[in-house]
Amino acid sequence: MIEEKIEAAFDAYDQGDDKEAYRLFDEMKNELTPGTEDYVTYQHALGYLYITEQKFDTARAHYLEMLAAATAEEKPAILHQLGTVEQLDSEFEQSADYFQQEERLLDAHDVESLAANYYAQGYTKMLSGDYEGALLILTKARDHAQDEISQAYAERALGELYAAQSQPVEAKDYFSQAKKHFRVAGDEVGAAEIEMLESIIFE
Repeated sequence: MIEEKIEAAFDAYDQGDDKEAYRLFDEMKNELTPGTEDYVTYQHALGYLYITEQKFDTARAHYLEMLAAATAEEKPAILHQLGTVEQLDSEFEQSADYFQQEERLLDAHDVESLAANYYAQGYTKMLSGDYEGALLILTKARDHAQDEISQAYAERALGELYAAQSQPVEAKDYFSQAKKHFRVAGDEVGAAEIEMLESIIFE
Protein backbone atom coordinates (compact mmCIF):
# COMPACT_ATOMS: atom_id res chain seq x y z
CA MET A 1 0.00 0.00 0.00
CA ILE A 2 2.68 2.51 0.97
CA GLU A 3 4.69 1.61 -2.13
CA GLU A 4 1.65 2.27 -4.34
CA LYS A 5 1.09 5.71 -2.80
CA ILE A 6 4.76 6.60 -3.16
CA GLU A 7 4.65 5.52 -6.80
CA ALA A 8 1.53 7.63 -7.34
CA ALA A 9 3.24 10.65 -5.75
CA PHE A 10 6.26 10.36 -8.01
CA ASP A 11 4.06 9.78 -11.05
CA ALA A 12 2.33 13.07 -10.22
CA TYR A 13 5.69 14.77 -9.82
CA ASP A 14 6.93 13.39 -13.16
CA GLN A 15 3.80 14.79 -14.79
CA GLY A 16 4.57 18.23 -13.37
CA ASP A 17 1.95 18.18 -10.62
CA ASP A 18 4.13 19.04 -7.60
CA LYS A 19 1.11 20.04 -5.53
CA GLU A 20 -0.49 16.60 -5.92
CA ALA A 21 2.81 14.87 -5.12
CA TYR A 22 3.15 16.73 -1.82
CA ARG A 23 -0.56 16.25 -1.06
CA LEU A 24 -0.06 12.49 -1.32
CA PHE A 25 2.97 12.64 0.95
CA ASP A 26 0.98 14.66 3.50
CA GLU A 27 -1.75 12.03 3.29
CA MET A 28 0.77 9.28 3.95
CA LYS A 29 2.18 11.13 6.95
CA ASN A 30 -1.28 11.44 8.49
CA GLU A 31 -2.08 7.78 7.91
CA LEU A 32 1.15 6.22 9.14
CA THR A 33 2.46 5.61 12.64
CA PRO A 34 5.92 7.08 13.42
CA GLY A 35 8.53 4.45 14.11
CA THR A 36 6.99 1.79 11.88
CA GLU A 37 8.72 0.36 8.82
CA ASP A 38 6.20 1.99 6.50
CA TYR A 39 6.80 5.37 8.13
CA VAL A 40 10.56 5.07 7.57
CA THR A 41 9.88 4.11 3.93
CA TYR A 42 7.70 7.21 3.57
CA GLN A 43 10.42 9.40 5.15
CA HIS A 44 13.10 8.15 2.77
CA ALA A 45 10.81 8.66 -0.23
CA LEU A 46 10.02 12.22 0.86
CA GLY A 47 13.70 12.92 1.34
CA TYR A 48 14.36 11.61 -2.17
CA LEU A 49 11.73 14.02 -3.52
CA TYR A 50 13.47 16.92 -1.78
CA ILE A 51 16.78 15.82 -3.33
CA THR A 52 15.18 15.47 -6.77
CA GLU A 53 13.88 19.03 -6.49
CA GLN A 54 17.31 20.19 -5.27
CA LYS A 55 15.79 21.46 -2.04
CA PHE A 56 19.02 20.69 -0.27
CA ASP A 57 18.39 22.68 2.92
CA THR A 58 15.01 21.00 3.33
CA ALA A 59 16.48 17.58 2.59
CA ARG A 60 19.34 18.17 5.03
CA ALA A 61 16.96 19.13 7.85
CA HIS A 62 14.69 16.20 7.01
CA TYR A 63 17.46 13.60 7.20
CA LEU A 64 19.00 15.13 10.32
CA GLU A 65 15.61 14.82 12.01
CA MET A 66 15.43 11.20 10.87
CA LEU A 67 18.95 10.55 12.17
CA ALA A 68 18.12 11.91 15.62
CA ALA A 69 15.28 9.40 16.00
CA ALA A 70 16.91 6.48 14.15
CA THR A 71 17.73 3.06 15.49
CA ALA A 72 21.28 1.76 15.07
CA GLU A 73 20.12 -0.35 12.14
CA GLU A 74 18.55 2.65 10.38
CA LYS A 75 21.50 5.05 10.74
CA PRO A 76 23.74 3.86 7.86
CA ALA A 77 21.07 4.49 5.21
CA ILE A 78 20.29 7.93 6.62
CA LEU A 79 23.98 8.88 6.78
CA HIS A 80 24.32 7.77 3.16
CA GLN A 81 21.50 10.09 2.15
CA LEU A 82 23.01 12.97 4.13
CA GLY A 83 26.29 12.36 2.30
CA THR A 84 24.43 12.43 -0.99
CA VAL A 85 22.73 15.74 -0.14
CA GLU A 86 26.06 17.36 0.77
CA GLN A 87 27.75 15.96 -2.34
CA LEU A 88 25.05 17.35 -4.63
CA ASP A 89 25.27 20.69 -2.80
CA SER A 90 29.07 20.70 -3.41
CA GLU A 91 29.81 20.45 0.32
CA PHE A 92 32.41 17.77 -0.29
CA GLU A 93 34.13 17.80 3.11
CA GLN A 94 30.84 17.33 4.96
CA SER A 95 29.74 14.74 2.42
CA ALA A 96 32.91 12.72 2.97
CA ASP A 97 32.40 12.88 6.72
CA TYR A 98 28.89 11.42 6.49
CA PHE A 99 30.02 8.63 4.16
CA GLN A 100 32.89 7.80 6.51
CA GLN A 101 30.47 7.67 9.44
CA GLU A 102 28.31 5.30 7.42
CA GLU A 103 31.28 3.06 6.59
CA ARG A 104 32.16 2.71 10.28
CA LEU A 105 28.64 1.43 11.01
CA LEU A 106 28.48 -1.10 8.18
CA ASP A 107 28.98 -4.80 8.80
CA ALA A 108 32.27 -5.99 7.30
CA HIS A 109 30.38 -8.85 5.68
CA ASP A 110 27.83 -6.54 4.02
CA VAL A 111 29.87 -6.33 0.83
CA GLU A 112 27.06 -4.85 -1.25
CA SER A 113 26.56 -1.89 1.11
CA LEU A 114 30.31 -1.39 1.37
CA ALA A 115 30.56 -1.25 -2.43
CA ALA A 116 27.90 1.49 -2.55
CA ASN A 117 29.65 3.36 0.24
CA TYR A 118 33.07 3.16 -1.42
CA TYR A 119 31.57 4.36 -4.69
CA ALA A 120 30.02 7.36 -2.95
CA GLN A 121 33.23 8.16 -1.08
CA GLY A 122 35.35 7.80 -4.18
CA TYR A 123 33.08 9.92 -6.34
CA THR A 124 33.04 12.64 -3.70
CA LYS A 125 36.84 12.63 -3.60
CA MET A 126 36.96 12.91 -7.38
CA LEU A 127 34.57 15.86 -7.37
CA SER A 128 36.68 17.57 -4.71
CA GLY A 129 39.83 17.11 -6.82
CA ASP A 130 41.46 14.41 -4.67
CA TYR A 131 42.22 12.14 -7.63
CA GLU A 132 44.69 9.91 -5.79
CA GLY A 133 42.24 9.22 -2.97
CA ALA A 134 39.43 8.74 -5.47
CA LEU A 135 41.38 6.09 -7.40
CA LEU A 136 42.05 4.10 -4.25
CA ILE A 137 38.44 4.05 -3.06
CA LEU A 138 36.78 3.66 -6.46
CA THR A 139 38.99 0.63 -7.07
CA LYS A 140 37.69 -0.80 -3.77
CA ALA A 141 34.15 -0.08 -4.95
CA ARG A 142 34.79 -2.00 -8.17
CA ASP A 143 36.38 -4.90 -6.29
CA HIS A 144 33.44 -5.11 -3.87
CA ALA A 145 30.73 -4.83 -6.55
CA GLN A 146 28.31 -7.75 -6.34
CA ASP A 147 26.30 -7.21 -9.52
CA GLU A 148 26.60 -5.85 -13.04
CA ILE A 149 25.07 -2.45 -12.22
CA SER A 150 27.37 -1.79 -9.26
CA GLN A 151 30.32 -2.87 -11.38
CA ALA A 152 29.19 -0.60 -14.21
CA TYR A 153 28.91 2.48 -12.00
CA ALA A 154 32.34 1.87 -10.48
CA GLU A 155 33.90 1.41 -13.94
CA ARG A 156 32.17 4.54 -15.24
CA ALA A 157 33.44 6.57 -12.29
CA LEU A 158 36.98 5.30 -12.90
CA GLY A 159 36.60 6.34 -16.54
CA GLU A 160 35.53 9.82 -15.47
CA LEU A 161 38.46 9.96 -13.07
CA TYR A 162 41.03 9.17 -15.75
CA ALA A 163 39.33 11.55 -18.20
CA ALA A 164 39.61 14.33 -15.61
CA GLN A 165 43.35 13.66 -15.51
CA SER A 166 43.69 13.77 -19.32
CA GLN A 167 44.40 10.05 -19.61
CA PRO A 168 42.08 9.11 -22.50
CA VAL A 169 43.37 5.58 -23.11
CA GLU A 170 42.59 4.46 -19.57
CA ALA A 171 39.33 6.42 -19.54
CA LYS A 172 38.08 4.78 -22.74
CA ASP A 173 38.97 1.34 -21.41
CA TYR A 174 36.94 1.85 -18.23
CA PHE A 175 34.04 3.37 -20.16
CA SER A 176 34.05 0.35 -22.47
CA GLN A 177 33.95 -2.04 -19.52
CA ALA A 178 31.16 -0.03 -17.90
CA LYS A 179 29.03 -0.16 -21.07
CA LYS A 180 29.45 -3.93 -21.23
CA HIS A 181 28.26 -4.32 -17.65
CA PHE A 182 25.25 -2.05 -18.22
CA ARG A 183 24.26 -4.00 -21.34
CA VAL A 184 24.63 -7.38 -19.61
CA ALA A 185 22.24 -6.01 -16.97
CA GLY A 186 19.85 -4.87 -19.70
CA ASP A 187 20.40 -1.19 -18.90
CA GLU A 188 20.69 0.42 -22.34
CA VAL A 189 20.07 3.86 -20.84
CA GLY A 190 23.18 3.53 -18.65
CA ALA A 191 25.24 2.51 -21.67
CA ALA A 192 23.83 5.34 -23.79
CA GLU A 193 24.67 7.90 -21.08
CA ILE A 194 28.30 6.80 -21.21
CA GLU A 195 28.34 7.12 -25.00
CA MET A 196 26.98 10.65 -24.66
CA LEU A 197 29.62 11.40 -22.04
CA GLU A 198 32.34 10.04 -24.33
CA SER A 199 31.14 12.20 -27.20
CA ILE A 200 31.55 15.27 -25.00
CA ILE A 201 34.89 14.32 -23.45
CA PHE A 202 36.59 12.98 -26.56
CA GLU A 203 35.11 15.23 -29.25
